[in-house]
Amino acid sequence: MKKQYLLIISTIIGFSTALIWAIVYGDFWQESAFIYSMPWGKIMLIDLYLGFVLFSLFVFKIEGSISKSLVWVVLLMTLGNVIALIYLLTRIRIIKLKFKEF
Repeated sequence: MKKQYLLIISTIIGFSTALIWAIVYGDFWQESAFIYSMPWGKIMLIDLYLGFVLFSLFVFKIEGSISKSLVWVVLLMTLGNVIALIYLLTRIRIIKLKFKEF
């Protein structure tokens, strides 16, 4: 379990660093418009939101409460996969109990 925590924490740090770099040096609206104008940009966006939906279903399964789940889902949809990593970090013990093979 310690290795899983370390992996998740390292990924959160790495991803957060990349996000900060993009916020400082990028122009979100201009660059997103350019990426979305291309076919692969559209596919990547569809893929991203498909992942969000699948992870959201997982959250609903783990939480068992619509209100708690919705908080996580809204955060995930607005702030991205760093929220998925934080969710995994905070719920890893519960996940292990519900899914023995995880």
